[in-house]
Amino acid sequence: MLNHLLVYRLVIFNSLGLGLFAWAWQRGFVADMFGKDSSYMTYVAAALFILGSISCFARARKVGAILNVMKKGMMPQVNGVKFEAKAAHLDDIGDLIVTIGLTGTAIGVVMMLHSFSAGSLSDPAKIVETATALGDGVGTAFRSTIVSAIAWCWHLVNLRMLKTATSLMLSDAGAS
Repeated sequence: MLNHLLVYRLVIFNSLGLGLFAWAWQRGFVADMFGKDSSYMTYVAAALFILGSISCFARARKVGAILNVMKKGMMPQVNGVKFEAKAAHLDDIGDLIVTIGLTGTAIGVVMMLHSFSAGSLSDPAKIVETATALGDGVGTAFRSTIVSAIAWCWHLVNLRMLKTATSLMLSDAGAS
């Protein structure tokens, strides 16, 4: 009988995601997203995503180990409340990824508004400078939103696989 099925599912899904990431890297999309973000919110969102992925895999190993024991016919003692509480931070990481994306969007909007000043559009010499600053603000807003949305969706799928397996494991174990 196969063991560690949850970990295998996570590995398969994340391998597909990493393949798409490698394709985006090769096409130059990743460098554009991270290299041109002057707010660095894309880096913060990516760091949170990596932290969440590592933690999700660690929790999946624990759930998988208990499921493996249960497949052998033994019923381990599991405190369901404690077990679920120890994974609650994964929900918080997803919320933080979204918040970072929104913060980056707000920073981009502030950068756009800051590019306008009295007379900036009446002086032909300043129009190009204002348009460039406006473009930087729009770029920051879009980049942080896109990177955070992708990281959040990816994290959400990992989290759903973990929560489903945890719920079924706790149900089968008769945990309180």
